[in-house]
Amino acid sequence: METKYIDCVTAGVGGQGVMTIGELLAYSGIASGLNATSLPEYGTEMRGGNANCTVVLSSGPIGSPIIKHPKSIIAMSQSAVDSFLDSVVDNGFALVNSSLAKFKADDRIKIYPVPMNDLASDANLNKMVNMVAMGAFVTLSKIVEMDKVIEALDKVIPERYMHLKDANIQALNLGVDYAAKNF
Repeated sequence: METKYIDCVTAGVGGQGVMTIGELLAYSGIASGLNATSLPEYGTEMRGGNANCTVVLSSGPIGSPIIKHPKSIIAMSQSAVDSFLDSVVDNGFALVNSSLAKFKADDRIKIYPVPMNDLASDANLNKMVNMVAMGAFVTLSKIVEMDKVIEALDKVIPERYMHLKDANIQALNLGVDYAAKNF
């Protein structure tokens, strides 16, 4: 049986939901029968400071949750692109929020620009940009199935926000559709 493995750094600024999608990716992996680690890292500021979460999913043992050179990143902001794009391993990939971040082409890696904020705004889902990113990432990485992501929402969304579950699913599907049509 083929070993399934991916590591990913979700990165942006506080308030963008990068920790939420990191946690969602980890729970989706667990729901898919994979081993998972999730290692959040916060800047000193509450909102607007740098934040990232390293997630490792594997069908085999995970040696460490610390990844110096990830196979993939989800860069939600310019600071995330500036901090993490160069650390992606050769033949890895970066999902970049092209609504907020600029980047230079890099022959070493595949860069997928997704206008996450624009897609969310056009659908009146401004607070769910992170779910657009998650939908695109799941489509591109193929590490877990979308039904496992939706199942994992129940573990990640706080009870007080469960009334927004359908909107989160709608935002996930925006990312799925964009990635499927454009890459």
